[in-house]
Amino acid sequence: MYECVFFLKIRDAFEIIKEYFLLLQFELLYIEVLYTIKHKIGTTSGGHLPFIQDLYLYAREAFGVTPEDHARLLAKASEEKVSLSPGHSNFMTLV
Repeated sequence: MYECVFFLKIRDAFEIIKEYFLLLQFELLYIEVLYTIKHKIGTTSGGHLPFIQDLYLYAREAFGVTPEDHARLLAKASEEKVSLSPGHSNFMTLV
């Protein structure tokens, strides 16, 4: 009986951990999208392209991110350093 309860608690803990890592991966992917818009797509020699805000809005709506989370993650994307990681050409590392 106690073993069954123990394994159920372990299973529940793994589900919580899995959800946390899925959220973390989601946020990392969104940060990478924002970084790409800001530093690769939206920048020209004369400054930022006029449609950059449209790209941010499109990304926010496509990912279903709240305006508050978008602002928080955009701030992270603005301070991120790019590092090359196997399998990802632009994978971000959180500082």
